[in-house]
Amino acid sequence: MHQIFAEFWHNFTHNLFKPLLLFFYMGFIIPILKVKLDFPHVIYQGLTIYLLVAIGWKGGEELAHLSPSELGQAGGFMVIGFVTNFIIGCLAYMFLRLGTSLRRVDAATVAGYYGSDSAGTFVTCLGVLATAHIVYAPYMPVMLAVMEIPGCLVALYLVALQRRKGMDALGNMPDEPGYDPKARPPVHLDHGGHGHSSHGPRATAHERAEAEEAALALETVTDEDELEDVRAASKDRIFTPELLHEVFLNPGLYLLFAGIVVGFISGKQGEAVTKADDLLFVNLFQGLLCLFLLEMGMTASRKLMDLRTPAGASWPSASWRRTSSR
Repeated sequence: MHQIFAEFWHNFTHNLFKPLLLFFYMGFIIPILKVKLDFPHVIYQGLTIYLLVAIGWKGGEELAHLSPSELGQAGGFMVIGFVTNFIIGCLAYMFLRLGTSLRRVDAATVAGYYGSDSAGTFVTCLGVLATAHIVYAPYMPVMLAVMEIPGCLVALYLVALQRRKGMDALGNMPDEPGYDPKARPPVHLDHGGHGHSSHGPRATAHERAEAEEAALALETVTDEDELEDVRAASKDRIFTPELLHEVFLNPGLYLLFAGIVVGFISGKQGEAVTKADDLLFVNLFQGLLCLFLLEMGMTASRKLMDLRTPAGASWPSASWRRTSSR
């Protein structure tokens, strides 16, 4: 036991000051020192796209070299991962309902997070493992994509079930405070392509992210006449084609799966085909991951500072807030 702890402590201290974590520390102290630096949102989006495709590319390329028996083993682990995350999502919902005072819709949302995984955390772990020269199974990126799905399905099923039982448009059930059967969901009209005033060019990144998330979750509609259609459709069917499309073909999963397929097909053709692309998707991965962690450090620091900020106040300004990608 002592030897295991000593080895853990050695690995912990040995990797504590690797470039990846140093970039995270550097980003973390930026808001504390009130340095007027904001990571451009478009660059952050570009880094996210690159990292997802690069992870998929590397994973697919490694999968191409596995034997049929190893591929079968990988498929078995994927099934186990899918079922495990599905059970975790269900158990999380039961625990939140019994142990907290959260609304049912909020408990379902949190359960969905616990039943899925985090691409940002996965990317960071890959970087740390690569830096520490620790080998991992090549099908892990596929596991990431597969295990992302169950949590979404659990959350969507629970919310749709609550809608059928009479949940109002604001997420309140008949036995919960604030229930209003006549409530209407928020409507954001797009006038001439310029968008609602709250989502215009002066809106913060946090507000824009919330608006985009609500739109993708089908919680907002763009026309007053569509309100009754949305309400009626939600009561008739638990899973709509739009919701299923968002679960299985959301941008993150698509980029990850597409990268895996491209890497797998390319890897089957040999090193001569993949060598040039490896310069971008493999050799540059660590450096671009450092920039991603710089932004993650800034976001983590601001979120911690927000915990100390009274309600209604902002620190240091609204423009500093940004919702980090899972």
